[in-house]
Amino acid sequence: MGYEYRKIRRNIWQIKEEEGVYCTFIQGSELAILFDTGMGNQDIRAFVEQHCKTPYLVFNSHGHLDRCLGNRQFDKVYMGVEEVEVMKHYLSLVGEEDPSYEIETVTDGQIFDLGDIQVQVVNLEGHTKGSIGLLVKQEQLLVSGDAINKRMWLVHYGTLGVLAFQAMLKRIEGLAFKSILSGRSNKEMSTKIIQAHLSNIEHLKKNRKIGVNQFESVFKGKEESSIIIYEERA
Repeated sequence: MGYEYRKIRRNIWQIKEEEGVYCTFIQGSELAILFDTGMGNQDIRAFVEQHCKTPYLVFNSHGHLDRCLGNRQFDKVYMGVEEVEVMKHYLSLVGEEDPSYEIETVTDGQIFDLGDIQVQVVNLEGHTKGSIGLLVKQEQLLVSGDAINKRMWLVHYGTLGVLAFQAMLKRIEGLAFKSILSGRSNKEMSTKIIQAHLSNIEHLKKNRKIGVNQFESVFKGKEESSIIIYEERA
């Protein structure tokens, strides 16, 4: 089975790895980035190397299995400092105690020069404590993984929860991006999703119970809607 992929911008593609799981490929004139490696059920390395015009780097947005199991196909992976422990926790659940690849951590604000475009690492903590995004400066596009999408999951091991998610959204509002590309879709989102999530948090309501101490809150705004799955914490 081959990959489905869609051109988002002149130098950015979304690769459909599994249903609802998209990896982002950013091609610069001298260097490229693969952002997330998916479940690893297909040979994403061969796919990238078939289409890539330059050397490339591999990043993980965060350490959930649907973002990092394909890492084993590569020699080196970049990820947020706080996320290494989270990834190793989830890998241990599938019997992968010691990753076979090198891990290099990145920090908020770090710049990667791809030649004709520059990409900036942005901490997007909340969904997990070490989630990162990539701000493609020339495109004014924030690639967010699962850290910002229309249906937010702020539950399970490694999450920082609602208040951290709220603080993160307020912190990044001033950054120079005009749209967001998540790891759940091959279509860009308006930045209005940020205000929708902030409004949802401000008026957080238990729309329905999902599991033990887990609830869904739905906000239906005029311009954008938000769904947040969250945990009640002491």
